[in-house]
Amino acid sequence: MPFTRRPLQTTITFVALNGVLCLSLGPIYDFVCDLPYWARRVTMLELHHRIACKMAVQFENL
Repeated sequence: MPFTRRPLQTTITFVALNGVLCLSLGPIYDFVCDLPYWARRVTMLELHHRIACKMAVQFENL
């Protein structure tokens, strides 16, 4: 087993791999969150929310 023969090398490799994964999380998150699909979805949700609010106000005035 590698961790019984070379514990320091295994620890350094593990820490380095975790560092690389943590550094790559930011760009991946930004890419996923900035997709045009999400922008369209947010815009549609806002539009539906405004329409629902207008309908609620009109319903209260009846």
